[in-house]
Amino acid sequence: MSQIPGAVSGADIGTILSALERGTVMVRFPARKRRPEKKLFCLKVDTFEVVQYPLSKGTRTVAEESIDIREIKEVREGISSKDFERLPDEAKKVDQYCCFVIYHGAEFRLTTLSVAALCRDECDAWVKALKHVTLAGNFASHLLTHRWLNKEFLALEPSGDSLTIGQIELKKYILRISSKALLNKARQLFTDFDYSRAGRMGVEDFFNLYHSTIHVKTIGERFYPFCADRQSLTFSEVQMFFREEQKDMRADDTVYLAGLIREYARVPNRTVRDPRLPSLLLPEFVNFLFSKQNSVFAEEYAQIYQDMDRPISHYWIASSHNTYLTGNQYSSESSCECYSRALRMGCRCIELDCWEGPDGNPIIYHGRTLTSKIRFIDVIKTIKDHAFVTSEYPVILSIEQHCDIQQQRIMARQFKEVFGDALLTELVDVNAMKLPSPNALKRKIIIKHKKLDGTEETSGNIKPEEAGEEEGVTFNSDLCNSILNGLLFMQDPIDKNWAKHYFVLTEDKLYFTEQQEKEEDEGDKTETNTETLPSTEQHLKEKWFHGKLAGGRVAAEKLLTDYKDVNGAFLVRESTTFTGDYSLSFVRDGKYNHCRIQTKSEGGKTKFYLIEQTLFDSIYELIMHYKTNPLKSQTFEQVLAEPVPQQNSHLGKAWFHENLSRTEAEEMLKKVRMDGAFLIRPSEQNPKAGQKNYAISFRAEGKVKHCRIEVDGGQYSIGSAIFDSLTELVQYYEANPLYRRMRLKYAINEDLLKSLGEAESDDVYYHPIYYTFNEEKATPITCKALFDYTAVRPDELSFCKDAMVTNVEKHVGGWWKGDCGNKKQKWFPANHVEEVQLDEVTEDRQLGNLQQGAIDISGCTTEIHHLSSNNLYALKIVPVLKAECTEQEKENHVGLMVAAQSLEEILKWQKAIDEARNKANSHALAQMEKEKERKKDEQKKRIAIEMSDIIAYCRPVPFDENKMNDMGKYYNMCSFVETRVEKIVHNKSLAAQFLVHAHTYLNRVYPKGQRLDSSNYDPVPMWNGGCQMVSLNYQTGDKFMQLNEGKFLQNGKCGYVLMADCMFDAGFNPLDISTQKTNPITLSVQIIGGRHLLRQGRGMTCPLVEVEVIGVEVDYNKYRTSTCKENGFNPVWNEGCDFDINNPSLALLRFTVLDEDAFGDANFLGQAVFPVQCLRTGYRSVPLKNAFSEELELCSLLVHLEMRSAVEEGEELYCTIRSLREDITRMSKQFQHMVRDDPTNGSDQLAEIIQEKQLQLRKLNSARARKPGQAKVAHSHITIPR
Repeated sequence: MSQIPGAVSGADIGTILSALERGTVMVRFPARKRRPEKKLFCLKVDTFEVVQYPLSKGTRTVAEESIDIREIKEVREGISSKDFERLPDEAKKVDQYCCFVIYHGAEFRLTTLSVAALCRDECDAWVKALKHVTLAGNFASHLLTHRWLNKEFLALEPSGDSLTIGQIELKKYILRISSKALLNKARQLFTDFDYSRAGRMGVEDFFNLYHSTIHVKTIGERFYPFCADRQSLTFSEVQMFFREEQKDMRADDTVYLAGLIREYARVPNRTVRDPRLPSLLLPEFVNFLFSKQNSVFAEEYAQIYQDMDRPISHYWIASSHNTYLTGNQYSSESSCECYSRALRMGCRCIELDCWEGPDGNPIIYHGRTLTSKIRFIDVIKTIKDHAFVTSEYPVILSIEQHCDIQQQRIMARQFKEVFGDALLTELVDVNAMKLPSPNALKRKIIIKHKKLDGTEETSGNIKPEEAGEEEGVTFNSDLCNSILNGLLFMQDPIDKNWAKHYFVLTEDKLYFTEQQEKEEDEGDKTETNTETLPSTEQHLKEKWFHGKLAGGRVAAEKLLTDYKDVNGAFLVRESTTFTGDYSLSFVRDGKYNHCRIQTKSEGGKTKFYLIEQTLFDSIYELIMHYKTNPLKSQTFEQVLAEPVPQQNSHLGKAWFHENLSRTEAEEMLKKVRMDGAFLIRPSEQNPKAGQKNYAISFRAEGKVKHCRIEVDGGQYSIGSAIFDSLTELVQYYEANPLYRRMRLKYAINEDLLKSLGEAESDDVYYHPIYYTFNEEKATPITCKALFDYTAVRPDELSFCKDAMVTNVEKHVGGWWKGDCGNKKQKWFPANHVEEVQLDEVTEDRQLGNLQQGAIDISGCTTEIHHLSSNNLYALKIVPVLKAECTEQEKENHVGLMVAAQSLEEILKWQKAIDEARNKANSHALAQMEKEKERKKDEQKKRIAIEMSDIIAYCRPVPFDENKMNDMGKYYNMCSFVETRVEKIVHNKSLAAQFLVHAHTYLNRVYPKGQRLDSSNYDPVPMWNGGCQMVSLNYQTGDKFMQLNEGKFLQNGKCGYVLMADCMFDAGFNPLDISTQKTNPITLSVQIIGGRHLLRQGRGMTCPLVEVEVIGVEVDYNKYRTSTCKENGFNPVWNEGCDFDINNPSLALLRFTVLDEDAFGDANFLGQAVFPVQCLRTGYRSVPLKNAFSEELELCSLLVHLEMRSAVEEGEELYCTIRSLREDITRMSKQFQHMVRDDPTNGSDQLAEIIQEKQLQLRKLNSARARKPGQAKVAHSHITIPR
């Protein structure tokens, strides 16, 4: 173990990094409740990782865990993490000045690595080194590429002293980078780049192979005009490219250009280049174009460039909803770390839901739910530590107050003690007539809370509607206002297991969610889940276990033949010589070795061993040990590496049917109306000669679906996902989605169907009193055309871009049926449309997307049973059946059975349900609500004087549409639920008034209560309408949170973005383009190619790119490229289109890379969002990010952008086109509402009118595109042959 220099402060960083590269021993405090352990930690600069190894005396150890330095968000000294808190006794044994915590991850919720160094010098060295390597200068693209290649090479487990790989390892690498073309010529590539001709590739050969294969010749050919010899670009040619194509002002900065060229000049050993004449080979030049240094986002907008002296009501402010939550709104963990994460992301308005704590001190959580509770004092201390790390501009704390007067006093005192002078308690200028500016409020904390008008103090609680989010909340829309909610058990109708579901009781219904999956601890994320079997049986599910292998040793060697070149390839089988023992067979240097795994009894338990000094509790534990610790003999040491899978392991499995037709499979699955039911059968499609293909039949989204499983060379594949056996395939899709969100769950066979047929209680799940997502019901599907399509056969539809296709029926094979205009149920290509999601959440979906069902409790009866076999107490709820139920349904219905683990819990639910039923039956509920409203009007505001005294700005008041611009003093503000603001910003007359109101007053919008899954709403219409604080769930990585990140990317990510100048023009209306005095542009976007577009999990990427303009209504537009089949490594498209943008100052440009799976569905791979006004033109890179807006490693697109005035070709033509687009947008919206409400009420006629206008628009755009100098407007798309 290395020694760290004693005087860390005096040691240079190079010396420290060198010492940490060798590694130091530190004590790891694990995320789960295990004892702390000593581990060896190394800082690997070559791969840019912090690597953890077990302490081992062996000559070779395998890393247990690694952290990508790119994902380190914070290094915090001391013992401030839950890992230390979980083990307080152990934490007392270490010096807190020797401890530090690494917060890392690529999602909103970060993972922690909590360690204690053995001395303070070592701790200081680690902290100093980590802070150094996480500096921005260490993340240049060429450095990341070098580190990625090192990491990939080492992941292939090179062997020998010189670290080399063979052909099998090369194929693994090619599968990982997702390139079918390279896989097909892997043998030739190996030969070409094995320069030593030794049958092995070294790290330099591997690097050369990568740089040769990543470059696509057709992309390089685009730059021949700048490259006289078509091989390399001289300094003057690079300068000309920057000046003429990129329009870069730094083209004349020779020092900058020379430095850039040297940075990207790779200089392999076989190339000689004169350093005095800097130049770039064409592939190196293309590498630069793909790099972050060539990003489409202009650097000048990455710093604070806007006027920060305007009133804060003139800025959009990055805002978070329920900031404390790590996940959903009803059962996720509350954490102080969510506040530090949001603040460091640039969020400037955060929310605190304050409730009375049991010990007299306030707490924060989502009230009356299962979310965990955190202390108020801990939260505000966290806010103090992180409020101004990323931005100096003011932080607004939005308080949702549920505490009594006494605890409000405590809150006020703690606010003052913790924040001190940073807490703004008085107006900046008492004579002011407008809000102060961000500059005037730098490093200030502002409390948003009700304030007393007078000085008298009253006792009691604040009225619920004045608790901070006072507008638009109804009784049923938020969990805090439900009668009762919590987790109860419900029996799965298929496997009969009792699983937890989340239940919410309202005045007249009992709602429940889908089955709850156990939330993963941070420490569980890197561990294999083997808890479904006892420890002694864990090996039974592993691919390396072959059971009783017929033929014994001979059969084992036959299976190992294909792995003869893979040192450490192994399998385990039952011993044929020694009953009860096992045999381990493995490969070493092309020879087969067999070891007996013996057993012995110790303390009444069976132990397993290879050598008697090292005993294990199970076969699984023994194998896992020797995968990281070598098997030793007198001549060699060998770690177990590649598992050799079983052959025909699917025979005898419950899900495998050797003689079953497609029709028979459908009949079986129709009897089991639960998503996740599945079976595997022979495919009826003709396979290749000598092959037998299979098909998996399953239920998803209430329908039976089929997918072919191809067999090739003993491997099984779905799409591009490859498996060694059908068993491995099933196990993989039991843990990962096969189709959309559906995982395999229920193996269907005749025995199961027979048992289900005998179970009377199953009918409850299919009874019409339930609203279940799994029932087959005719839900009309509406699609919007992304491209023009002209029918080539009589049974096909023709439509223009943006046309609406209704009554869509989805079919396999890439073609669907639907209605458009007067054409009914005609075929059209599915990749030309996108499904339109109609927002129709009603009271039947109080739990939003998570809801599985609901039962009407009006008139129901309840009775309690004790289920002794499960030690559960069950509540049977039998509702009054609806009149439309058939006699058979009434006869079969036995009621809903829910259960709890204690009698006390189930009695509580029974009492609540009975009380709600009694109130509903007597109609007392309506009278009670009226009485409650009358009493509310009589009550006074109940706010502690101490709390009131610290409120200066952001004083919530009710919103009145009739007095929109006269809401009292400028420091008042309004809070709205999203649905109320939507009605305002989508109403032309109200939108204009609301925008004027927003010039003076602050407004905050928050999600509706039905968003239990913490999903987000579209913030763009709110921003365009003038809402400053559009609060989103930062913990959710969805499209709307990505738009939020893109919006606040500008102005130095400080969390404040000045609203567009046009929004302050007299008469401006975001819904009326004629009032917008802007300079419209045409943006030409060409998608050239991509790199490193890799999917998670099995299979090869089939990427496509979606480009979207999002802004004022008339500017919304989308373009989608064709799919590049089985190439995520370096796909090429060379496709593009033009976007007319009427109001560029309010527009965002979004790139989304999607991966088309075996079912034709496009799954998310990466995205990037930029304000249009912050774009650079020319050939540019689009660095892609994941769903949580964290950068993906080396993942980027190369695009070409061009901007020009939209009226260059004639203002009259442009205005006509714009008017048509407005009409189509308005009518399409009207059409969607008609289809949703009553499809027969004139929707066909309106569809024909829309189609006619779309044809006019198409002709005008075509005429425009034919004008000299104009780029072609893309209307077509590649069609899948029928």
